[in-house]
Formats: sequence, structure tokens, C-alpha cells
Amino acid sequence: MLSYENKFIFVHVAKTAGSSVLEALLPYSNAKKTIGYGISSGHWGISDPATPTMHGKISEYQRHLGHSFDEYKIVAGFRDPFERLVSMYFSPHRWKKPSALGRVSLKIESYTLRFKPISNGTLGRALDGISPMVNVPPIWNEHKFVNLVESTPSHSDMLRRVDGLPLEENGVIALRFGHLDFDFQRACIQLGLPEDLSIQTIGGGVGQRQDLQKILKSKELRHFTLTHFKEDLERYGKIIEVGA
Repeated sequence: MLSYENKFIFVHVAKTAGSSVLEALLPYSNAKKTIGYGISSGHWGISDPATPTMHGKISEYQRHLGHSFDEYKIVAGFRDPFERLVSMYFSPHRWKKPSALGRVSLKIESYTLRFKPISNGTLGRALDGISPMVNVPPIWNEHKFVNLVESTPSHSDMLRRVDGLPLEENGVIALRFGHLDFDFQRACIQLGLPEDLSIQTIGGGVGQRQDLQKILKSKELRHFTLTHFKEDLERYGKIIEVGA
């Protein structure tokens, strides 16, 4: 998310409460909300002048802003990598599948249209009213979790400049997942935004799954995940609060 007037960039690292932050910062940015197919399932996105996605990387903003990039303050969320990936695995959007008609429509769109009226427009909202997404019960699969870990961008990936180096720890206004309200208020002060601006938790999470605690207590999966995201821990170790 980009704001020309307030000179800030918010980098939405997935599953760090970023959707809640986007919602709060939207009126102070140059971004717009995109809503299309999936609206009945709570699906929405963000588009701004630098990137059409709500998960734009810092390199995209740097290329867009050019020499003025250094004038902007960078805000990003941080979370224990293992807890973040478990949350992502069970994230509701991964278990809401397009209907048969929706799959065909999205496939046609991907092949024939430059713009995306089905994914992010009126046509998609109309399709959603006719043939909404289908809820699929989450099923734990360790192999699929490992694949998700290996395919998910890290904090360092999201904050990597065009020269290949991630931003330094002191170059980011950090929103720690475990201290979100406090850090967000502090960030608003640093950005010159209203100090009484607050965030409301939106979206979904892993819920009250009976097997969740068992998964989170897996030393093997935690070790694998933290090893994979080793660069994050080395670079942002003082910000990322790693659980036991």
C-alpha cells in the first residue's frame, strides 16, 4: 500500500494481520479496494499505483518511486515464521474453492483478458451471486504444509530492495503480531496519522481446531520452518518473536 501524501509504504506480509492494517490505512493512502468474485466469502484485495496486489514487494515500490523512494517510511508486519505458516495453511481463503462455473470463468479470463472484471469487478460480483465459492473443510497434510513453507515469500523476500538486499531492521516500522495495537499506535505517530486511529481484526484464522496445538508443538515442523526462514531470523531476530 502506497501513500504519496503521507509518504509511507505498507508491505503486507501474509498472515501478519495485514488485512486489518490495510483496512485502517486505506483512507490515508492512494490505494483502492478491489472486490470481485468471492465477495460472499469475504475475499477482497488492494490495488495502488505501484502494484495491483495487496502483497506488493518493496522492490515494486522502489521501482515505481525511483529516487524519491528514500523519502518514504516503510511499515511491515512481523510474526513467528512457524505460527505464520500454520495460520496460512488453515487460512479460510485456501479452503474456499471456485464453483464449476467460477473455475471456467476465471480460466477464460486468465487466457483472454488483460484486465480482470471477474476477479476484481462488477462481473465477478454478479457471478458470485449466481454461483458463489464452495467451502471445503480444511484437512491437515504435512506434505502440503512443507510445500507451502517452501513456496511462501519470507519477510526478507518481501522487504528485498532492487539491489537484492533486504531492508535493515532499523529501516522498517515494525508491527509485531503479538503487540499489534501498541505498535500500530506508535506507527501512526511516526507517520503523522491520527493517534486515535485503531485497527479492527478482520478476516479469518485457524479457528478452534482440535489438532492445532498438536501441530504447533511439533518440534520437527518448527525446526524445518525456522531453518527455511533462517534469513528472517538473522536479519529481523529482534522484531520476530519466536515461540517455544
